[in-house]
Amino acid sequence: MKLVMAPMFGVTNMPFRLLCRRHGADWVYTEMISAKALSKTTEGKKTARMALFCSEEKPVSLQLFTNCEEWVRDAAREISSWEKKPDFIDLNFCCPSKNIVGQGGGCALMQNPVLCARIVETALDAGLPVSVKLRSGLAKENAVEVAVACERAGASLVAVHGRNCSQGFSGESDWQAIKRVKQAVGVQVTGSGDVRAPEDAERMLEETGCDNIMVGRAAMKDPFIFERTKSFLATGDYDKKTALDGLRAFDEYLSICKEKKMLEVQDVKMKLMWFTSSIPGSAKAREKISRAKSLEEIKKIRGELEATSCTRS
Repeated sequence: MKLVMAPMFGVTNMPFRLLCRRHGADWVYTEMISAKALSKTTEGKKTARMALFCSEEKPVSLQLFTNCEEWVRDAAREISSWEKKPDFIDLNFCCPSKNIVGQGGGCALMQNPVLCARIVETALDAGLPVSVKLRSGLAKENAVEVAVACERAGASLVAVHGRNCSQGFSGESDWQAIKRVKQAVGVQVTGSGDVRAPEDAERMLEETGCDNIMVGRAAMKDPFIFERTKSFLATGDYDKKTALDGLRAFDEYLSICKEKKMLEVQDVKMKLMWFTSSIPGSAKAREKISRAKSLEEIKKIRGELEATSCTRS
């Protein structure tokens, strides 16, 4: 069983992936990347930067989204030419964003299992294993149908988020949808949705029989959730999260950004907001963080949050 960091657009850049890998994630995904943009990009453009990964991250999946076989074919050729290749190409058939779905991508593709299968076959041209990420369906559940079609087309792994597209991230994830896919296919199945604590991971394994557990939004606030979950599954216990853990995560994230020369003020601001959301006074601090214009201002606010935490502890 592997603990997997979910692909999240605007979140799972290289520094964040490294932070999660160093604290228990067994497998990481890049942000969702446009196959069309990747097939046309040149070094230094935003899409190429999003596709960058380092050896320490591996195994790593590069996630593509598209609704066009031709763009996938071009992207596969581009990836196959790289000296350093990802371990998997992952195809996003699950994004609920209205912008993506409105263009026929993401979860909209689940309406057409035949096209999903053809996209899988095309992505295999890169010479790498291909996985797919699904939701339970667009409006009605058809994850089993799509998963079976993708497996027959050559997909090596299927990840299933238990919500349908219309739910977005509201309501509850239906883990029985994950179980039904697991019972229908022979490849590994990764369960996703509502894994907010180590106890949730254990319960998902028991209720669905899935092979791997994917953690998404919970890692945005607590990138140490992977090591906590591993400890719980191995021993039945884990160190509970403290307010200062968020500051520790931020400090390490900042160090990785500097190490990889990927320090961007806007990104660092967002991470400080997420990591410290459980600290008393963080709501007020978020207003100050949002107005910060420099790294020096951000560090000052970080210090104020630490002082608040120590005073109240």
